[in-house]
This record gives sequence, structure tokens and C-alpha cells, in this order.
Amino acid sequence: MKKTIIILISTLVSLAVIAVVIIATIDFNRVGKDHAYTLITENGDTEETVTGSGEVFTRYHYSQSAFTDEGEEITVSFSSHKNLRHGAYLRLYMNHTDVTSYDEVQTEDVPAQALETLMQE
Repeated sequence: MKKTIIILISTLVSLAVIAVVIIATIDFNRVGKDHAYTLITENGDTEETVTGSGEVFTRYHYSQSAFTDEGEEITVSFSSHKNLRHGAYLRLYMNHTDVTSYDEVQTEDVPAQALETLMQE
């Protein structure tokens, strides 16, 4: 009986540790999302927010064209905590039309049809 309880408690603790590790390492803003690609060519529109303690936070908002893997054009809006680098290609992670996250990628990581359309812009 004691052995069964020890095994059961050990199993539950192991499962809890595994669950915490999975939750801490998986970015749910990216998992299972559609991708679109865009090129940063202009500065974002700034929005400053002042906290109660007087600290100022700046967000940069972007609204521009992006392209799916197949080269289909869509309009996206997203924001960043920094002004993004001009000439940067971004892989946007999208839930339908909402951008949930993004990564800067190299030119060779952009699908051919999306890259071709971006270069024509």
C-alpha cells in the first residue's frame, strides 16, 4: 500500500513538473498560427503611455501590406515595443487577421512567391 502511494505521488509530481516546463517554454502566440510576411519600410506611428509613477512607455504601431506563402496580399496591423529596422523582413504569426507575434527573418526564409511580391512593392 505504501509503495503504491509513493508511486502515485511521484507520478503526479513528475506530471506537474512536465506541465510547468511545457507551459514555460511554449509560446502559444505562435503555435498553430498562419504565417504572412512583410517588409518594414517606414517608422511606426508612436503612442506614448504614462504610468501613475510617471514612467513613459512607447509603442510603435504599423499598418501595412503583408503576403501569405502563396503571395496573396492582406492588410495587417500590429505593434512593437521598439521602432523596427528599415529593410527587415518579418514573419507574422496570425490568428485569422490578427497578428499575435512576429520574428525578423532572413531573405532566404521568406517563401518565393511572398518575396517576389514584397520586392515589387
